[in-house]
Amino acid sequence: MNLNELKYCPGTLAKGFSTYSPGCLRNLFNNKKVNHFLSYEPPQQSEEVAENSALDELKAQTKKSNRSILDQITFENYSYYLGFDKL
Repeated sequence: MNLNELKYCPGTLAKGFSTYSPGCLRNLFNNKKVNHFLSYEPPQQSEEVAENSALDELKAQTKKSNRSILDQITFENYSYYLGFDKL
């Protein structure tokens, strides 16, 4: 399937549309005409940022702290866990 050939509205998944359906445009975009493809160039990344990954960062932190990967993730996110019982 060619990505440029849509058969469904990307907002409602209604069959038979090659772009946003009129109902979708009305409800989501206040009847403004919107292209279903983003037309921009992705930002250029430096080589250092492109090579760095979350896993590399996590491995470096675990090496510094002498924690396991699971313990490091728990340690970094513990403050979020405290509020779960109030949801």
